[in-house]
This record gives sequence, C-alpha cells and structure tokens, in this order.
Amino acid sequence: MTAEIRTLSAKAGELVHELGAMTASVYDGLADPFAQRALENIGAHLRSEGSELREAVAAPKSASGVAVVRGLVVDHAVAGPTPAGWRAVDERMLSPLDASLALLAAIAGRPFAWAGQQDGRLVNNILPEPGKEHEQTGASSSVLLAPHTEDAFHPDRANLLMLLCVRNPQQVPTTVASVRRARISESDQRVLSERVVPILPDDSYDWDRSLPSLPVATLWERHDGLAMRYDPAYTPLAEASAEYQAAYRRLGEALAEVSEAVVLEPGDMAIIDNDVAVHGRAPFTARYDGTDRWLKRVNVSFSPAPAALGTRRSNTATARRSWMTSPRPRTCWQASCEPSGRGDRPERERSRRGGDHPFRGDRRRGSGLPGARGGPFGQSAQAQHHQRPLDQLRHAGQNGRRGGVQDLLHQQRDRGEALLHHLGPL
Repeated sequence: MTAEIRTLSAKAGELVHELGAMTASVYDGLADPFAQRALENIGAHLRSEGSELREAVAAPKSASGVAVVRGLVVDHAVAGPTPAGWRAVDERMLSPLDASLALLAAIAGRPFAWAGQQDGRLVNNILPEPGKEHEQTGASSSVLLAPHTEDAFHPDRANLLMLLCVRNPQQVPTTVASVRRARISESDQRVLSERVVPILPDDSYDWDRSLPSLPVATLWERHDGLAMRYDPAYTPLAEASAEYQAAYRRLGEALAEVSEAVVLEPGDMAIIDNDVAVHGRAPFTARYDGTDRWLKRVNVSFSPAPAALGTRRSNTATARRSWMTSPRPRTCWQASCEPSGRGDRPERERSRRGGDHPFRGDRRRGSGLPGARGGPFGQSAQAQHHQRPLDQLRHAGQNGRRGGVQDLLHQQRDRGEALLHHLGPL
C-alpha cells in the first residue's frame, strides 16, 4: 500500500478522545454555535507549529493522495450498534466521535456540509441502508461503489475528505487510486482538459434536475502536479465525442491499474486529497444486525468562508453550508492554512466572478451548522428539555447579558487547557 501511514501516539489519541467526550457532555450537537466556538478555542491549542495532531491531519504529501491516521480511540460501548441508515442517528445528541472528527477537521482546514445531503449534518454517517443496496452512493452495499472524487459536480467541493472508521468487521476495503500514479498519454490529457460534459449530483442529494449543467474539465495541472475531477457514474458521456469517450475510458483503465485496497480498522482515519485520488468501495453483504461497516465522513475546505449571507441563490439542495456563524467575512480558522490546489481549480475563478454555475449554491451563514431544527441553538423542540449544566451560561449569552458568552467560552477553554496541561505537550 502506497498510502502514507501516520500512527498517533497514545497521548495524542487519548487527547482527541477526551476532548470529543468533553464537548459531547456539554453540548447537544454541532449545530450549536457555542459548540463550534468551543471546538475552535480548543483547536487553537492544537495548531501550533510542529504539533503532532497538526502534522497528522495535514494534506497527503505523497503522490498517492491518501494518508491513513491510526491510533484514534473508538469506544463501541458509546458508539452503539451500526444504525439502519443515517436517519436513525439522533442528531439531537452530540456523539463524542462526531465532536472528535469535527475537531480534527477544524485543525486541518474549514469543515463544511451540504444542505441537501443527510439533512446538512456536518458529520455524515456512511453505512448500508435497506433498499439502497444497488445505488452508486455510500448507502449501497451489494455493488462496487465506482471510483470517484467526492462531490465532483460542484466547484466548491472539498479539498480533503476525512473518513473515520467506527466498525468494519467484514474487512470491507476502501479503494483508492491516484491520477499522479496513473499512466496517461499527453494526447489524452489534452482531450480531457477540455470542458466537454458536465458532472451531475449523485442520488444522495435532493436537487433541481431542471437546472442547466455546465461542462467541466476532467484533468488539469495544479501547482504541484496533475489534478482530477472524476465521477463516471454521474457523467453523461453520451453527449461527448467518440474521441473524448475513448480518452475517458482509458483514464478509467489507467486508474484501475494503480488502484489499491485500504482496509480501515476501528480508529483509522483516511485523509484523501480530493483533487488527486479517487475513492470507492468493494461490494459486501449487509447484515443489518448492528455490526455492519460504519464510517463517519467530513468535508474539509482550504478556502476562505463565504463573504455574505444568501449570495446568489441557485440550487438550495446543493448549497454549501459552513459551521461558521458570523455574518461577517471570515477566513480559515488555521492562520497558516494554505490552499493546496484550491486556487488553481480551473472552474474556481469563473464562479468567483459570478459565473452561472447551477450548483454554486447559497453561501448561507448566520444560522450555524445545517440540521438546526428551531429552538435556541439548533435543538429540536423535543430536545430542549435536556438542559445541561452550562445551559444557564448559554441563555445568558443568548439574552445579551454581558459576559455570558465570554464566560462560557473561557470555561470551555480553561477545561481544554487543563486537559492539555495534564496530558503534556504533544
């Protein structure tokens, strides 16, 4: 296997686990802006130059485009059995694993979600779902999930994809293949760099199929090498010329030649450069007995946050949602978060200039993470009676009493600092 292997120290794994558990014990969900701010404050301690966790979640450095982080803690007693579909996961209760993964994503860049996918939840649950065994989505099982780049249809797709393994008793492999290891002729690179056909959203999204779709390039040169935007299952190749179809077919064959199987164990997290490597999944037989393969996924961007609320409404189902809550323009949390290919995606500049991409989406902010259901901080009405010790400070901040928000953030920061001090430097 050519993927980079990054093994965390026991101290680092314990730190992430304890911070996730601590956050989950205080907040009801990642839709809560105070949970976001708390993770932001704690994460600031983990972004120092040379820290183990910062290095562990950095973008893959090798031509494979994939890194596997090992040593994260998964408590199956807390996680519980594999749900029968993502809707069975109660978003009103914050999972320690979700909090841990959100924290790691915040160290790596800026986590975000899609409004039209899994109700806009920041952390997606990838597990088999009855009735979807043959789909080309993460809910399938019986069929090969074809290699693809994540959300290839959208110009603002993730730079990094994080996949954390909760359970995988059948050793179902994730398949990965790098465009930089594939043998692609110059003539095919030239053909596939032309904008000929669009890529459509997959079946996990609710989207308006009457909207026009713009053609996109499949290959282009990034500042550090060849890059790719690829999803054959949702690319209408019948609209392309015979020359383009032949080049596209050869690209698929070249990727298949360098494809590798990565078997994730509980506590392993794959980090995939979404411009360099495609990923997929081998078929397996779902049992639906609580023991099936279960991954958690989060998208990470290196780009600055959207500048304004509700700019350029287009297809709300594929609107990109950030967990950043301020209506003012803000940059990536990590001060040294450098774009790794974000700025040289060929469609990026056109969308920034106001190009008519149908999936540019609403750049909504001010409402926190998607998935909010009303109530003070993204709680559902049914969940509001589950009050926790720091709720008094929450409401003080919400009601405008001076110091309420600051006290809450200081308390959470102090708890994080105390834990960091107890565990020592990484």
